[in-house]
Amino acid sequence: MANEKKVLTIKNNILEKCANSKNAVDIEIPDGVTEIARDAFAGKCASGCASLLSVVVPDSVKAIRRGAFAYCMSLQKVTLPKELEILESYVFENCRALEEIVIPEGISTIEYDTFKFCLKLKKITLPKSLKVIQEGAFSECQLLSEINFAGSKEDWEKVEGKEYLLNSDVKASSVKCQDGEAEDPEFLIENNVLVKFMRPNQKQVVIPDGITEIGESAFQGFKNLETVEIPECVKKIGRFAFDGCSSLKKINLPSGIKSLEYSLFNKCESLKELIIPESVTVIKQLSLARCGFKEIKLPDNLKELDYEVFSGNENLKSIEIPKAITELKARLFEHCNALETVRLPEKITVIGDCSFAGCLKLKSINIPDSVEKIGNEAFIYCRKLQNITLPKNLTSMKYQVFRFCESLESIEIPGTLESVDGSNFSYCGALKKIIVNEGVKKIDKFAFNPCPALESVKLPSTIEYIDPAAFCDSEPQHVKELESLSEVYPVKNGKIRSKSNKVMLTLEAIK
Repeated sequence: MANEKKVLTIKNNILEKCANSKNAVDIEIPDGVTEIARDAFAGKCASGCASLLSVVVPDSVKAIRRGAFAYCMSLQKVTLPKELEILESYVFENCRALEEIVIPEGISTIEYDTFKFCLKLKKITLPKSLKVIQEGAFSECQLLSEINFAGSKEDWEKVEGKEYLLNSDVKASSVKCQDGEAEDPEFLIENNVLVKFMRPNQKQVVIPDGITEIGESAFQGFKNLETVEIPECVKKIGRFAFDGCSSLKKINLPSGIKSLEYSLFNKCESLKELIIPESVTVIKQLSLARCGFKEIKLPDNLKELDYEVFSGNENLKSIEIPKAITELKARLFEHCNALETVRLPEKITVIGDCSFAGCLKLKSINIPDSVEKIGNEAFIYCRKLQNITLPKNLTSMKYQVFRFCESLESIEIPGTLESVDGSNFSYCGALKKIIVNEGVKKIDKFAFNPCPALESVKLPSTIEYIDPAAFCDSEPQHVKELESLSEVYPVKNGKIRSKSNKVMLTLEAIK
């Protein structure tokens, strides 16, 4: 045993701290101590007992405060006092060597995160006096396989928050009571709402008849889940319900649901097929992001596609947007690396920021003439995009829209667009031909800079301002064909100069 007088600081019968000493290995706290203070032994503190292996707490102790033994990574054995009344949150957090513990009679509440990350905890004995288990009390106790309760099964049923013990992290599926085993329920159901699925290690789930709603986060993060059968009586599925179910392969959606809620199937990478019922009119943000399907049919009656709905879907190859959709919201297909074909409806008016950003395999897209606005970086890093026809009614095209579209060979700017904004076509390494139509007044900084393959440029009479860096930096851009109807920027001696007399464009034949 350690020389407790040298390593423990005790004042007014309160054990305040344990010195970080090699001698603090096996400690027996002196009788007469009534309280162990917050973080007294905590291994994360500079003064903590990082080398502590075992501790005996005397029966005189009535309270162990928050985080008292937290991060004592080597702690293997703890003897708690018989008269203990208070065991606060985080007391044994990250005690990764602790294998067994007996919680004495008198304790009515096990607070949140009390045993969080006790990775080797295998056995625990709970008192009959227990009334409440708070959320996260046994989070990440993945080896906990034996749970003993000093009361009856009837007593156990009255424990509030018992689902936070028999949850996704523990190995045990039942509690040994004095009169037999109390098994964990498969579902937590309240007023016909499936609030929580209670057996996260289970692979197949059949939701019972009578359920009208699947609650928020009901299956969230259950990585073993593979198939789910949902009855037709379900009319609503809450947000995050299947978020992070990375092994989910098959699920049916009932015909009565009206929306796919926020992050519903986000990060369901194994989900290769999903039939969305025609009753769905709204698909909310991230609901189908990072899924595994190559194609998906959207309902004909769909009226709204929210932000980032398909973002990060690395297998999605083709999709058709329903006729009622008038706006592609921001980041809708961002980083859909396999996307090759998109069919847009004729009434669409807006393509939002980053809608197709990083769609590395997108070669062409037909943008309807109804489109009036294209947002920032809408097609940035579409490296294989070769052909694009800008719509006749386009009035706004924000910054860096086609930046790094390295395969784009030609572009015609419609006269409805007054300004070609900054960096819209910068780093388009294959761009050879630019036609700017009558009506365009301004070409902003870096709009076509750098485009080293540029061969032909045609400018209209309406051009009023070209930024000196619109086509080049210090050296002028050489082209084979150069035409300008602008009185402000005429072609003189085979060159077009900025207002500051810098040569921006010059014919290759001109030295």
